[in-house]
Order: sequence, then C-alpha cells, then structure tokens
Amino acid sequence: IIEEGEPRVDCEEAAMLDLALYRHMYRRAKNQHGMNNAKEVTSTIWKTLYDFPSLKTCTNFNRFVLECVDVSWDIVAGIDGRFPRLCLEWEGGQFDDSRHRRTSASPTTSNSISTFVWPALVDPSTNNPVNPSRILTITWYYRVGDKVL
Repeated sequence: IIEEGEPRVDCEEAAMLDLALYRHMYRRAKNQHGMNNAKEVTSTIWKTLYDFPSLKTCTNFNRFVLECVDVSWDIVAGIDGRFPRLCLEWEGGQFDDSRHRRTSASPTTSNSISTFVWPALVDPSTNNPVNPSRILTITWYYRVGDKVL
C-alpha cells in the first residue's frame, strides 16, 4: 500500500500484492458464502418444483447446482482474481435488442419481458453484454365485455 506523496517503487510488485490479496479474499468469501448461495438456490428450486421431492436427494442434481454456483462466483469475481470479471444481469422490464435474445416461444409483437430464461453476462467496465440474456416476452390481452383487445 502506497501512501500519498510516496514514490512508487515497483508497479509490478504492487500488482502482484493486489492480486494475492484479492485471491485470498476471493477464496475465503467463496468458501464462506458459496455454500449458503447453493442452499438458497436449491431451496428456491425445491419450492418451485415441489412436485419432484426426489430432487432433494438426487446426487447429480445437487452436484450440478453446486457447480453452477461455483461457476457464477468465478464469472463475477474472476477465476482466481484474474480478469475479466463479469456481472450477471437477470432483471429488466422491456426488451432491448442489444441486451436480450427472445426464445422461440416469445411473440415478436411484444416488448414486455415476462421471464429471464438465462441471464446476460455483462462487462462492467463497458456495461455491454458479452453474452445477451435469453428472455420470454408476453403479449397482454385486455377483455372488455366479449371483446379481446
């Protein structure tokens, strides 16, 4: 750490120290919080797919969820602290051609997003998607009496 006004001795050494500290903090956070993230994800899946109670004891499914959480940590935090560090984007209300791709079941006449099937990978330095999200759009119909508008 360089105090203000002190000369920089070696930028390479400072970068190596920064990377080493980041890797340490990354591994510690991933170990401490990664399992909690996986528990939250599986809990949400089990609530949504309550008709399939066998998922709770399915080894392959649980291993898949753990690997997905692990990959998510690596995407967001960078693999062992290396760039690029990316963001996941899974929210939004209106279709944006530069950020979203419609699924085949989505009507092209609608711009209202109903569901994110797959999140986008976004480069936070440019805010541009590296990989756009896959979304479902929905067409809203309004009924007035016997007529659908």
